[in-house]
Amino acid sequence: MFQNLKVSTRLFMGFGIVILIMVGIVVTSVTQMGVMDTAVSGVNRSSQNIENALRILDGVNSMRRYQLSSLASSGADRAKELDHVTTTGQSILKIAEELLKFQRRAETKKLATDLLADAQAYAKGNEKLIGLAKEDKSEEMRALIQGDERKIQRQTIDVVEAFLKAQEETKETRMKEAQSVTAFAEKVMYSMLAVSLLIGAAIATWITRSITVPLSQAVSVTERMTQGDLTVRIDSTSKDEVGQLLSSMRT
Repeated sequence: MFQNLKVSTRLFMGFGIVILIMVGIVVTSVTQMGVMDTAVSGVNRSSQNIENALRILDGVNSMRRYQLSSLASSGADRAKELDHVTTTGQSILKIAEELLKFQRRAETKKLATDLLADAQAYAKGNEKLIGLAKEDKSEEMRALIQGDERKIQRQTIDVVEAFLKAQEETKETRMKEAQSVTAFAEKVMYSMLAVSLLIGAAIATWITRSITVPLSQAVSVTERMTQGDLTVRIDSTSKDEVGQLLSSMRT
């Protein structure tokens, strides 16, 4: 069937197959890149969660230091220390709310909810401290700082540690997934490249042979005829192919 096709048709078919191969490579590349982006974004999300959790932990510890410093101060200095606690607490609440929004697993979502609740409880406790400071009730402040506020701080530390452990495990899993996806993508791309080269070489050989073989036979017959050998014949298939080739060249 292919022998009956015009040379131009063969060329168009060859180029068409090459283009289809190129489209297949591009589509596969885009698909694999999407899978890789998903895996990498998972790693980045875990890293961001870890960073926010550490910021919350650092903030809670800073609030604790400011509260203890307020016990050793008085008047305007004490109010200033407690204002630091309020400002830090507001920042922590925003981070905790953001952290909760980005949780997808039930385990980490619960831990993030606990972190937010602890941050809110700590902020409320500080409001009580501000009230006691205004009334200059140092002993009541000490009792609150060393009692409920200290308890909330420890709870927060425990929750953050549990959250960090879960996120580190998740990050490690996603790192392995990302590496696996990358390795698979490389294998697919190299395999497709090798297949495309083989197919391209086969197409080039097929088109070249379909042109050169009939021409070689025609040249050989012509040379023999010019030498006086009038008994030589060219088979009908080659004759048709040469005719098609010449017709294509004139066109």
